[in-house]
Amino acid sequence: MVLAVVAASSCSGGSVDSPKPATTPPTAVSTAQAAPTVRAAVSLGTWWKNPCGLIRDWVLADQGFGWSNQGRAHQADGEPACGWAAESADKSPVSLDVVAYADRSPLVEAYRADLPGFKPLGRVDANLPLAYFEERSGVCSVVVGLSQNQGIKVTFTGSRPLEGETPQTRCAVGYSATLAAVGVIRSPDVIPPPA
Repeated sequence: MVLAVVAASSCSGGSVDSPKPATTPPTAVSTAQAAPTVRAAVSLGTWWKNPCGLIRDWVLADQGFGWSNQGRAHQADGEPACGWAAESADKSPVSLDVVAYADRSPLVEAYRADLPGFKPLGRVDANLPLAYFEERSGVCSVVVGLSQNQGIKVTFTGSRPLEGETPQTRCAVGYSATLAAVGVIRSPDVIPPPA
């Protein structure tokens, strides 16, 4: 059931479109508040060893990264990460990165920090809290808490300013990839994690 919801939520169709003129980022909220608690924790399992498997081929293709685009393992924020690069429809570079946090929550850290454009996004299926922020022009991140000490961060980077009225539209690629990654984490019997 989760995979069907995730698949439907990430099927925005087409490739990564050329950005239109930038709109004003969503109004930031004060990050002085405590992060919401995870209602039903989900274990990251061994996905922290190789987060490249969290973003499936069909999600990458749906978001304009192509079917044969292999992720590049690297470190980000001191944690295992994976990144993909592509060209948008107007040939400008875009990238997508996922970072797996096995021993700390990027959601809790996001609530504690003073991040530009920070905004809570609600929850995935009423359990896992999400938040959004824009590090700089053309860069947006979505973080999700899987438990009080685990989570993932998905970052989309474009060469042009983001557009849209809501974080879900301003960071559509990152938001869709985050939901898809949560679906993979929640389905270890369907998509086995790395050994």
